Amino acid sequence: MEVSKQFSNRKKKKSRRRWAAALLIAGALILAVGFLFFHPAAEKEKTAQSPLDQAPSVISEPFSKAQSAAPPVAVSVELAGFLNRLNKQNTRYGWSDIRLTDIRWEYHRKTRNHHPLMFAYYGDETNNCMLFMGGVHGDELPTVYLMFRLAHYLQENPEVVKGRCVVIAPLVNPDGYLADRPTRTNAAGVDLNRNFPTRKWHSDAHRHWATKGRKNKRYYPGSKAASEQETLFQIALIKRFKPQKILSVHSPLNFFDYDGPSADLDSFEQWMEQISREANHPLRKFGYYPGSLGNYAGNERNIFTLTLELPTSDPARGEEYFRRFQPAFLKFIGLPVVGTPPNTRLVKK
Repeated sequence: MEVSKQFSNRKKKKSRRRWAAALLIAGALILAVGFLFFHPAAEKEKTAQSPLDQAPSVISEPFSKAQSAAPPVAVSVELAGFLNRLNKQNTRYGWSDIRLTDIRWEYHRKTRNHHPLMFAYYGDETNNCMLFMGGVHGDELPTVYLMFRLAHYLQENPEVVKGRCVVIAPLVNPDGYLADRPTRTNAAGVDLNRNFPTRKWHSDAHRHWATKGRKNKRYYPGSKAASEQETLFQIALIKRFKPQKILSVHSPLNFFDYDGPSADLDSFEQWMEQISREANHPLRKFGYYPGSLGNYAGNERNIFTLTLELPTSDPARGEEYFRRFQPAFLKFIGLPVVGTPPNTRLVKK
């Protein structure tokens, strides 16, 4: 009987020891979990592993000196990734002075390769607007540089756009520009300057491509008018901002060309002749094609439309070209035009 009591006591002691050990283990686990979730270092490590923080993070500064005290604006992950890719491409061409994240970009459409079709505007978007465009053909590299530099200049000199609206679409064809070997056409093989829905596109575009273009793939107008997002992007800018003036930069044909209202043609040609002399750049009447911007905007909608053809497509000469043509850009911005297309006219001084 005494032996039985001793055995029972030993059994109870062992049971109490097991419970005590279990409680110690549970307490240790609770402390470990608490350290993991509430210790500052652990919280920092957890935050660093967040998928959002692993995504590209880009800050875009406001685009006017007057707004420089405003807090920086974070761009979307999608746009950040696109700007990072553009930066790498720009670095290939030695464009170290282009700071894409300094510009407040806006976009609402994407290309077939899912690249944003971005633009920036300066000044009052309801007043006296003009539109600049570059990179319509992806292999005309310095045109992209000129538009990026112009965007920087307007951001740093907001007085230039006082009482005006200037819209810059620096890269209309990002798919062509970002290709391993940059291409004139977009990802679908369409020449974006032959794809506008001009009045005779259906009857003339493919016939013109077959005869004048000899079915060269570089000039393919597309299966139908306005088939491409890049074309719809340009049309949307024209509809939204109703520009009185458009300047589109191309290369490498080396001249100025004009399409637009004929009522003030003499006055405008006199102005262009002066600009041509100052820039030491020829002025020619090149004409327009089915589906071209000059036809769509200048000929059919009476918008003063100027094409600047740079002398070469060499990206290394981008800075040289900007210095050379910046005065012409500023004079075009200041060119006095009144009215809303198609009822626009020059103001004679």
